[in-house]
Amino acid sequence: MKTKRHYFVIMFAATILFVYAGILWERDIAESHAADPSEGIVSEAENGLLVRSSPDPSSSVIGGLPNGTEVTIQDIHGDWGEIQVDGSVGYISLSYVTLRASASDSSSVIEEEVIAIDPGHGGKDAGAEAFGLQEKEVALDIGQRVQEKLEGRGAEVVMTRTSDVFVELSERARIANEANASSFISIHANAAPGEAQGTETFHYPESESSEELASYIQEELLKELGTTDRGVKSENFSVLSQTDMPAVLAEVAFIDHESDA
Repeated sequence: MKTKRHYFVIMFAATILFVYAGILWERDIAESHAADPSEGIVSEAENGLLVRSSPDPSSSVIGGLPNGTEVTIQDIHGDWGEIQVDGSVGYISLSYVTLRASASDSSSVIEEEVIAIDPGHGGKDAGAEAFGLQEKEVALDIGQRVQEKLEGRGAEVVMTRTSDVFVELSERARIANEANASSFISIHANAAPGEAQGTETFHYPESESSEELASYIQEELLKELGTTDRGVKSENFSVLSQTDMPAVLAEVAFIDHESDA
């Protein structure tokens, strides 16, 4: 029986053992310290971030902020952040704000943690393909977004690939092991003939810490994506069996199912 080291971080379960995000959604951090002003930066807003008169997507627009704008969140209203705009109160969606952790922020527990992110496939191995999408591209895009969010919280992120290159499965595990990573998350998109759809997360068999990590990642993916719950499962995948730390593989959605894609 293989023993997994029992230390890693789970962002989505501060009351359990650790704090980790495979996907570190912004509002989870914001709500944890809504009473204090939080510094952040606007990011990933396709045409800039709209500032509205109230925390409601149907409220009137009173301004706009380009990507890269630094903001101070005065208060949190669900998924909305309250800011000052030219002396007036405005509201912005926290989905497009990367918040910076302060010294007193509970998220600082991940500072200096080493987290291995493994975007599946790459190079000559495109993975699954459908609707003009390739699994290798989807996995890398997600992986780089996760990397940015984790590093924004002070974690050290080790990527098994950062471009469209082929990496052997054993090499992916070696990269994580040599970095002494505290957790390993492999990112994939599923595919199957027929009408299969949904999200499922795999963990290494007989590893309680891996199963726990997989359970929280699965739970949060379902909340964010609204996909069908295919459950948490154990599987002896190479990247899970050859790593020395809690390891999971997330099949985010089915690339060959229209709504999932």
